[in-house]
Amino acid sequence: CKQENFNCHYLSKYLRFSDDNLINTKMRELGMEPDMHSGISRRYVFPPYINTLQIAQVAEYVNSHGAKVVFTGHSGDEGVSHRCNPYELFYNREYYHYLKYMWDSTAGGKHRFYNTFLRIHKNLSTSAKKLRNPFVSPFEANGIIKKEFFDKYASDKGAPLTFAYDPLSYVKSGGSRNHLDVVALLGAYCGVRYIVPYIDYRVIDYALSIPRHMYLKNQKNRYIFKETFKDIMPESLYNLTGKEDTSWRSVEKKEKDPTEYLESKKRLVGMLDKTYWDAYLNWESIDQWVSEPLDKSDETRDFAMNYCIDNCLSFQNLITLSRAIGPKE
Repeated sequence: CKQENFNCHYLSKYLRFSDDNLINTKMRELGMEPDMHSGISRRYVFPPYINTLQIAQVAEYVNSHGAKVVFTGHSGDEGVSHRCNPYELFYNREYYHYLKYMWDSTAGGKHRFYNTFLRIHKNLSTSAKKLRNPFVSPFEANGIIKKEFFDKYASDKGAPLTFAYDPLSYVKSGGSRNHLDVVALLGAYCGVRYIVPYIDYRVIDYALSIPRHMYLKNQKNRYIFKETFKDIMPESLYNLTGKEDTSWRSVEKKEKDPTEYLESKKRLVGMLDKTYWDAYLNWESIDQWVSEPLDKSDETRDFAMNYCIDNCLSFQNLITLSRAIGPKE
């Protein structure tokens, strides 16, 4: 930042959402006292995904420092900088570049022809099938939805995960709109205007006209961008092959108190309106989860259950609050 004459601000990797932030202030103006222990996505209608809390925290911070406009790369990956899977080259009929990339991926190793063939086979079978299948949400796990309700829609085929191999279809399907809705809502709450230049249709049109192999070359993803900014970016970033995880995941986890863990699950489920959700949710499965002690070996299931209930609470808040401020007749 100093080298490029930028004035940078750094936030802690710990998420802190103050009690007197603009969102809570606005809610109090509406006569609603926020509960800081219930979670932001459970108090309001915020989706519990797409870095919601991080965006809210940054929006609050920049607003408090007098920033009028925030430019963001949010919603840029799918069309501009684009993290693609090698399958994209094959899918877009760039067979020469696909074979060249897969051949280069085994450079310096033994049995190169054989290993290249194995990589191609795995990519065109396992990877391609996974990408083309519908995205599976945590709602399918844990039996949280009543069987009769789930079976009614189980045969409906969802949208495939086109992000990594067909960015144009992804943009058309509304994938970018999810990001826009989130930043628009948080901007309105926090007094920040978000501008998302990477999904301007002219930028998308230009980016997608660039040959696919320029994004995936010499064993580097985002190759064309890395080469363009090679002289000014850190070497560690230039050599990065994947997308770095969010920093809060590196925070040292505190040991959970078993008693408090069970109480927190009871509080979470207690926020659900059982009458409203009775036709959809399997309370037997939910009650069993609430009574289960902490199991470190099955944290994925724990996350999925929390995620599902968060979504239900967001929908519940949307309906409850909309009815409260809507027409009375």
